[in-house]
Amino acid sequence: MTTEIKKKIAVPTQEIEGNLSESSFFDIMRDIALPKLTGILRITFSRKTYRFYFRGGVLIYSENSRERTEKKVLKIVRNSGLISRETFVKSEKKKSTMLRSLLEILIDQGHVSMLLYSKIINTVLRMNIVDVMLAKKGAYCFEEKKSIREVHGVRTVDIKAVQVVSSCLDKQENRKAMAKVMKNLYGNVTEKTDADYLTVGKPFIQNFFATEIDFLKYISKATQDYAKGAWTVQSKLSSSKTINALTLYFFRAFVFLGIFFFLYLATMTNTFKVEKEHRSIKDFYFFKVSLLTSLVSFETGEKPSVERTVESGLLSEEDVKHSGYKSME
Repeated sequence: MTTEIKKKIAVPTQEIEGNLSESSFFDIMRDIALPKLTGILRITFSRKTYRFYFRGGVLIYSENSRERTEKKVLKIVRNSGLISRETFVKSEKKKSTMLRSLLEILIDQGHVSMLLYSKIINTVLRMNIVDVMLAKKGAYCFEEKKSIREVHGVRTVDIKAVQVVSSCLDKQENRKAMAKVMKNLYGNVTEKTDADYLTVGKPFIQNFFATEIDFLKYISKATQDYAKGAWTVQSKLSSSKTINALTLYFFRAFVFLGIFFFLYLATMTNTFKVEKEHRSIKDFYFFKVSLLTSLVSFETGEKPSVERTVESGLLSEEDVKHSGYKSME
């Protein structure tokens, strides 16, 4: 009787690496999908590293180094109009007392349903795909693994869905349009002429969550229509939140500079011509003495004293004389 001895031959790991300037994400995914590989694809560009997890050639999950998945989910919840800002702020205040994450609190209190959470997680995975497909430069490498743990609640992405986006990006005008739409996901749709799936006055991302369409198909369709001028979106710089924030910032900066300038004059100016003293000069010195005396009192916690302020060196006796104070009490 002949005995056959079967020897296991180690199959060398396939090397999939290169630059995005030479291979598109669709090409890379095809190289992983056709042989049904399992492992992690890492793509690095703009100081960010994206990790895509494949099992049997199917993309099951993704994440990026700059923004954790939970943080991105909260960003979508906060800016999409899915819940009110008041609800978000109230839940955020409970975070320290309940010792739970903000996302857990929002889910437990019913503000974010498990169905909505699942849809947002699936959207984050697909957003990462769009990000790398829009990148023109970057390095990639695939590390083959024996197994990849399943991520529950996340719908997998097959190569056909990625091909839809790839075909859309073949045209340069669509590439620019998609970059603009992705940059303004939370901006309101301002106008539309031939895009019935959009509602004017609502954020683009909120419009998406009102549908049952996969994000990759939705963004591809919206991009093509945007490039044709079928609808417009409000940019970040023109949104009311940004305008209000900038207005508040410049107002505070203006007030700060005004206070700083006056304090500079008050502390550095110690001589005026007093031969023909005007009322305005006297008022200036009076205000200077009052302000600096109050500041010293605030710092020391003691009763306001002009004499103590003079002793500190912030005021001179000439300042007190010009201000109209009869005595330094």
